[in-house]
Amino acid sequence: MAQSEEFTLRARVLSPIEIIRSATTIGAQVVRMEGKLGCIRPGAFADLLVVDGNPLKDLTLLRARASTFP
Repeated sequence: MAQSEEFTLRARVLSPIEIIRSATTIGAQVVRMEGKLGCIRPGAFADLLVVDGNPLKDLTLLRARASTFP
């Protein structure tokens, strides 16, 4: 299952902020990498996603396919 499909399923019972936290900060806790994953700070590993809108109001923004930057 693609992560965007998982977000759609989770949206039935969770708020957008809970879904995003699950994929970031909570995910980092699960793999014991707090401070390295799920955050934006010096020394952390990060992939940033730029969307045209507010995913807290429209979680479907995270499903869109986009270009990647090197």
